[in-house]
Amino acid sequence: MLEPSFPTPKGVGFHQFRLLNKGSYRNRGTVNDSTPIEVINNQGAHRFEVELEGAVAHLDYRRAPGDELVLVHTEVPRQFQGRGVAAKLAQAALEHARQSRLRVVPRCEFVLSYLRRNPQYMDLVDSPAKSG
Repeated sequence: MLEPSFPTPKGVGFHQFRLLNKGSYRNRGTVNDSTPIEVINNQGAHRFEVELEGAVAHLDYRRAPGDELVLVHTEVPRQFQGRGVAAKLAQAALEHARQSRLRVVPRCEFVLSYLRRNPQYMDLVDSPAKSG
Protein backbone atom coordinates (compact mmCIF):
# COMPACT_ATOMS: atom_id res chain seq x y z
CA MET A 1 0.00 0.00 0.00
CA LEU A 2 1.40 3.40 -0.94
CA GLU A 3 1.46 5.89 1.89
CA PRO A 4 1.12 9.62 1.22
CA SER A 5 3.61 11.97 2.77
CA PHE A 6 2.42 14.44 5.37
CA PRO A 7 3.39 18.07 6.00
CA THR A 8 6.39 18.66 8.22
CA PRO A 9 5.37 20.21 11.57
CA LYS A 10 7.15 23.43 12.48
CA GLY A 11 10.38 22.90 14.36
CA VAL A 12 10.83 19.25 13.38
CA GLY A 13 13.98 18.59 11.38
CA PHE A 14 13.48 14.99 10.34
CA HIS A 15 15.80 15.48 7.38
CA GLN A 16 18.69 15.83 9.79
CA PHE A 17 20.46 12.57 10.50
CA ARG A 18 23.15 12.01 13.03
CA LEU A 19 25.59 9.22 13.60
CA LEU A 20 25.05 7.46 16.91
CA ASN A 21 27.01 4.79 18.74
CA LYS A 22 28.00 1.74 16.69
CA GLY A 23 26.97 3.22 13.35
CA SER A 24 23.27 3.62 14.12
CA TYR A 25 21.28 6.42 12.52
CA ARG A 26 18.21 8.16 13.80
CA ASN A 27 15.69 10.13 11.82
CA ARG A 28 13.21 12.24 13.75
CA GLY A 29 9.73 13.19 12.54
CA THR A 30 6.12 13.03 13.65
CA VAL A 31 3.16 10.78 12.96
CA ASN A 32 0.78 13.58 13.87
CA ASP A 33 1.05 16.88 15.73
CA SER A 34 1.67 15.22 19.09
CA THR A 35 3.36 11.86 18.40
CA PRO A 36 7.07 12.18 17.61
CA ILE A 37 8.74 9.34 15.72
CA GLU A 38 12.36 8.33 15.80
CA VAL A 39 13.82 5.88 13.29
CA ILE A 40 16.54 3.68 14.76
CA ASN A 41 18.86 1.32 12.92
CA ASN A 42 18.57 -1.84 15.03
CA GLN A 43 21.66 -3.56 13.66
CA GLY A 44 21.19 -6.66 15.82
CA ALA A 45 17.75 -7.31 14.30
CA HIS A 46 18.83 -6.09 10.83
CA ARG A 47 16.07 -3.54 10.54
CA PHE A 48 15.25 0.13 10.78
CA GLU A 49 12.43 0.60 13.26
CA VAL A 50 10.07 3.06 14.85
CA GLU A 51 8.25 2.43 18.11
CA LEU A 52 4.79 4.00 18.10
CA GLU A 53 2.56 3.68 21.16
CA GLY A 54 3.92 0.23 21.96
CA ALA A 55 3.79 -1.03 18.35
CA VAL A 56 6.83 -1.33 16.09
CA ALA A 57 7.03 -0.38 12.41
CA HIS A 58 10.10 -1.71 10.63
CA LEU A 59 12.03 -2.03 7.39
CA ASP A 60 13.99 -5.29 7.32
CA TYR A 61 17.34 -5.46 5.56
CA ARG A 62 20.31 -7.72 5.09
CA ARG A 63 23.90 -7.01 4.18
CA ALA A 64 25.13 -8.75 1.06
CA PRO A 65 28.71 -9.25 -0.18
CA GLY A 66 30.23 -6.30 -1.96
CA ASP A 67 28.90 -3.58 0.34
CA GLU A 68 25.24 -4.03 -0.62
CA LEU A 69 22.27 -3.20 1.57
CA VAL A 70 19.30 -5.34 0.54
CA LEU A 71 16.02 -3.72 1.63
CA VAL A 72 13.67 -6.67 2.06
CA HIS A 73 10.34 -5.77 3.67
CA THR A 74 8.50 -2.83 5.24
CA GLU A 75 5.76 -3.33 7.79
CA VAL A 76 3.68 -0.63 9.52
CA PRO A 77 0.94 -1.39 12.06
CA ARG A 78 -2.52 -0.77 10.58
CA GLN A 79 -3.34 2.13 12.92
CA PHE A 80 -0.30 4.07 11.65
CA GLN A 81 -0.59 3.36 7.92
CA GLY A 82 -1.06 6.33 5.64
CA ARG A 83 0.85 8.71 7.92
CA GLY A 84 4.27 8.61 6.29
CA VAL A 85 5.88 6.15 8.70
CA ALA A 86 7.04 3.78 5.93
CA ALA A 87 8.46 6.76 4.03
CA LYS A 88 10.50 7.74 7.09
CA LEU A 89 11.83 4.18 7.36
CA ALA A 90 12.80 4.14 3.67
CA GLN A 91 14.41 7.57 3.91
CA ALA A 92 16.45 6.55 6.97
CA ALA A 93 17.63 3.34 5.26
CA LEU A 94 18.63 5.20 2.10
CA GLU A 95 20.44 7.93 4.04
CA HIS A 96 22.27 5.23 6.00
CA ALA A 97 23.30 3.60 2.72
CA ARG A 98 24.54 6.93 1.33
CA GLN A 99 26.54 7.81 4.43
CA SER A 100 27.99 4.28 4.65
CA ARG A 101 28.75 4.16 0.91
CA LEU A 102 26.58 1.09 0.37
CA ARG A 103 24.81 0.05 -2.82
CA VAL A 104 21.07 -0.50 -2.36
CA VAL A 105 19.20 -3.54 -3.64
CA PRO A 106 15.48 -2.84 -3.19
CA ARG A 107 13.43 -6.05 -2.83
CA CYS A 108 10.55 -4.36 -1.00
CA GLU A 109 7.66 -3.05 -3.13
CA PHE A 110 7.24 0.00 -0.89
CA VAL A 111 10.92 0.92 -1.17
CA LEU A 112 10.71 0.55 -4.96
CA SER A 113 7.74 2.94 -5.06
CA TYR A 114 9.53 5.34 -2.68
CA LEU A 115 12.54 5.36 -5.02
CA ARG A 116 10.32 6.17 -8.00
CA ARG A 117 8.92 9.16 -6.08
CA ASN A 118 12.34 10.22 -4.77
CA PRO A 119 14.83 9.95 -7.64
CA GLN A 120 17.54 11.70 -5.60
CA TYR A 121 18.31 8.24 -4.17
CA MET A 122 18.52 6.37 -7.50
CA ASP A 123 22.31 6.77 -7.62
CA LEU A 124 22.46 4.31 -4.69
CA VAL A 125 20.57 1.56 -6.52
CA ASP A 126 22.35 -1.28 -8.29
CA SER A 127 21.62 -1.15 -12.01
CA PRO A 128 19.36 -4.27 -12.32
CA ALA A 129 16.86 -2.77 -9.83
CA LYS A 130 16.89 0.64 -11.56
CA SER A 131 14.99 -0.72 -14.51
CA GLY A 132 12.43 -2.52 -12.30
